Amino acid sequence: MDALQAYLDAHYLAAAPFARACRISADALAALMDDRLVPKPSYVVTADGTLHSAAFGAMPAGGATPGEYHHRGHAAWVARARELQATLGTEAARTALQAHFTTGFAAAFAERGADEAARLATGAWDSFLRGVHGVCVADPSSVENIARKESLQATLAELTANGTRHEFPPGTAERVLGMIDDYAASSMAFAPPEYPRSSRKRLVDDLRARIASGAGVSRD
Repeated sequence: MDALQAYLDAHYLAAAPFARACRISADALAALMDDRLVPKPSYVVTADGTLHSAAFGAMPAGGATPGEYHHRGHAAWVARARELQATLGTEAARTALQAHFTTGFAAAFAERGADEAARLATGAWDSFLRGVHGVCVADPSSVENIARKESLQATLAELTANGTRHEFPPGTAERVLGMIDDYAASSMAFAPPEYPRSSRKRLVDDLRARIASGAGVSRD
């Protein structure tokens, strides 16, 4: 089987199966996306052989089957959106969902100050609706999981100069290795065409190998 298709089949569902998993029609799913209540598909494979990633843009799709692919974890957001829409109406449901998301996300970045945390949360909400977190987060079924992955990535990038730092004091190297393990558990493996450009390669696999080999540990 094509490597990209195997990855998509392992973690995502095409639109019709995803709608069935959510116990709604494909048209109802499309309406929820149009109303900005749930994320758009994280990947779209078009008939011309192009993979459109919500995070990385267009790239070759190889032999993958055309379709819109939704992260299985987004089913939880569909259920939440439908419940709120049924009780509050579309506009109020969107307001409630956005407030729930941005409040939870900002809490993970509270040490950066209220204004910066709010700015990051607003950007994360837009990314969420575009399907970006479905590309990057292993379990995007809750805002807590999404925020944890993003917080770990931000801290790890700061400690390692975005994965380019070559030496660490021994104590710092141990801390970084622990954070790498936590981040690896929180992030996706990424689709094969994305992997060379991904944080998974830069902040997990490459960085872990460098530190484990001793090349990233200062002897001072």
